[in-house]
Formats: sequence, C-alpha cells, structure tokens
Amino acid sequence: MNLGKPLTLTGEFINNEFKTFGKLLEDLLNTASQNNIIELSNVKFIAGKPFDKNTELTFDQIIEYRIPIMDYLLFWSLDYEQRKRITWQLQSSRVEYNQTQVSFSLLLLYVMIMTRNKALPEENENIPIFLSKFMKIPIDIEDIRECLSYNNLNLFTHTWVKDVDISKLSNALQNRLAQGIAGSRLFSVFRDYDVDLDIDDKLKRVVENIKILVNNGPFWEMHTLFQPKELSAMSINSCLNNLMILCFSEKTLQKMKDNKSIYRMPKYSMKGEAVRNWDHKFFELFTTKLL
Repeated sequence: MNLGKPLTLTGEFINNEFKTFGKLLEDLLNTASQNNIIELSNVKFIAGKPFDKNTELTFDQIIEYRIPIMDYLLFWSLDYEQRKRITWQLQSSRVEYNQTQVSFSLLLLYVMIMTRNKALPEENENIPIFLSKFMKIPIDIEDIRECLSYNNLNLFTHTWVKDVDISKLSNALQNRLAQGIAGSRLFSVFRDYDVDLDIDDKLKRVVENIKILVNNGPFWEMHTLFQPKELSAMSINSCLNNLMILCFSEKTLQKMKDNKSIYRMPKYSMKGEAVRNWDHKFFELFTTKLL
C-alpha cells in the first residue's frame, strides 16, 4: 500500500497541519466547559512565566510562556468573567517544549482519538506504530501529558476531531485513517477473513452487507463518539463478537488475534443476538464517509 511521503515535522508541516489544530481545539474545550464535564474548581492552570490574561496568545507565545496548550485553550474558551476568577500558578521550573514537540503531541492526541477513542496511550501502551514508523518521536511519551495539559484529557469531549479537514493532512495520515478508525476494526474482519463455519442465509446476507459497508467506508458512524442514538443503543461490539463466533473457527479467530486484527478473542453475549436482525435499515444508518 502506498503510504505517501514519510511525515516530517518541519516548520511547513507544522504550519499546514497544526495551525488548524490550535483553532479547532477550541471547539473541544468549549464543548467540555459548556457541558460541565470538568468542574473549573478542579482544573489546574499552571504556566512557566506570567502573561497577560486579557490578551489572546499566539501559538508561539503559548510555547514561550511555557503554558500547556490544551489548558490555555480551555482558559480562553471561557467567558471574560470566568477568566477573571482564575489564578494561574507559576512554575518557573516547567520545561519549555518547542514547536515540534507540541505539534507532535497534538498529532498524537488526534490520532489516538481517531483510532483508539482515547486521548493518550496508557501506561505500558505503545503509541500507534504508524507514528513511530514514519517519523522520529521528538518527545518522550511520559512528557507528552505535561506538554498538553496538567488535567485529564479523557474527561473532555473530543468531537472536535470531526472538524479537522482530513483532505489537508498528509497522504500518509490520510491513508492510515482510510485503513480504519476506532470502531471499524470488528467490521473489517468480515472483509479480511473468509467465513469457515456453516451459517444460515440470513447471516450470510448480514456478512455480505458488512463487506459492502467496510469497502465503502470507513464511516464516522462507526466511531463511538459519532454514533446516532439508534446505533449507540444497539450494542454493536457485542453483535459483532457474536457474529464472529458464528462465522469463524477457533483457528481463524486465533489467527485474527495473532495478526492483531482483533485485540482479544470474542465472547458470546445475549445482547449480541440482535445481529440476526441487522437488515437494510441498520446499514442505512451509516451515511457519513470519513474520506
């Protein structure tokens, strides 16, 4: 597969791909504050240098004053009266991260939300192989959290990722997203592996429709963050797990796991019995293509 040119974190790359991010991240933080996902009294605001709270800083200035960029965007998303009540603590020993390090941290946040539906890798969890393969990592993983925020980014609503214009990202990143996003992995196994157990005609139609869906996708509705109420109420993962058990032998399932097509062996669930009722109405709920 052609993955395009390797990603390089040059100044041009930063300007083209991350200048947009800084603006779009405000959507994330506005949403989070408006929905009271984070109580402001529990939020830490820490900077390396004093700055004018009444003037919106540029990307370069945020770096110069050693401010975690996500925390600053949260601060600036608040109204004037809220900002007046916030006191920034000064921590002169705070590390100054450069443009490349901040930009990579934002890229990792974006890729993690898109492909794993979590803000950052957990302890002992590797960053996506795609990133480590196509670029030199400019910052230690343990420093990324501090670079971005002193607060828990998993508490925010990350629907902002849908506003990123994917067509303006590098070919390598576009191709990676085309391979699949969070929620699409279990659908893809029905395209990538041949059914090797006997199933009835009704389930054969379900499998064929899944193949069509995967070949036409990925779709935003596959991602948990963007599922309409009808889909989010359907226990899709349980349904796909049940369908795998019905369609694939133990040997094939183990091969999927060995190939990292699935993270774990599927388990049967009563909720997953609904997969037998997946008809054209179900598949018509997937309407918004990623690319």
